[in-house]
Amino acid sequence: MSHLHFDHVGGSGLVGNAEIVVQRAEWLAAIADVDGETYMAADLDSGRRLRLLDGEWDVFGDGRLLLLPTAGHTAGHQSLLVRTDGGGELVLCSDACYLRRSLQALALPPYALDREAQLQVFDRLRRLESAGAQLIFGHDPEQWPTGPDDDRIAELANAFL
Repeated sequence: MSHLHFDHVGGSGLVGNAEIVVQRAEWLAAIADVDGETYMAADLDSGRRLRLLDGEWDVFGDGRLLLLPTAGHTAGHQSLLVRTDGGGELVLCSDACYLRRSLQALALPPYALDREAQLQVFDRLRRLESAGAQLIFGHDPEQWPTGPDDDRIAELANAFL
């Protein structure tokens, strides 16, 4: 899970046997309900397997899926770096950076938990993109398809091939 806000973990209970993989800082902030955030840790604390991370983690141990700490939006936000068979890299930013224009202008949302940390994440995302990674922003309407006839569906699918 990228982070434990309701709009990112809602419905996860439907996958009851899945292991929860989250940064330790995120879990601790969520169970303490830091700053009145809209966390859902209580809903996840149901006896399921829990893996608390302290930094980067190679999901399958083969370098293809790497969880990257991208704190700032929340105390322990994480993004996913995907390495494709063709040698490409994609970063699923989630809420580390909502919009491309935010990254270009270094414009943070008004509700960043730690603005300095999020600016450091923006710098890391810029460096990854400069090195060739494709960034997938979680809330950028210009990046996401609007329907089945939208050419961006094929573009996104091809990015993962």
